[in-house]
Amino acid sequence: MIQQWAKDAWAKVVEDQRRADFLDSRYLADGRDSKDHPLHSLYTGLYIQWVADEPDASARALPDGDVLGDLSPSSVP
Repeated sequence: MIQQWAKDAWAKVVEDQRRADFLDSRYLADGRDSKDHPLHSLYTGLYIQWVADEPDASARALPDGDVLGDLSPSSVP
């Protein structure tokens, strides 16, 4: 039997991977993989840029419906 703490830890890993995959997709969509891009190799501002481009609040959910949540610096412990 899998312990609850292990299930909870795995759920966090899955959530974190989803966020990383989402940011990777935004990185590629913005063209930051090109050495000519002024923000090449930087992930900074991708989420904020996406929110600005998608003004509909319901669009702030990942495709499977998982919400990214508040990623502002003040929300990070």
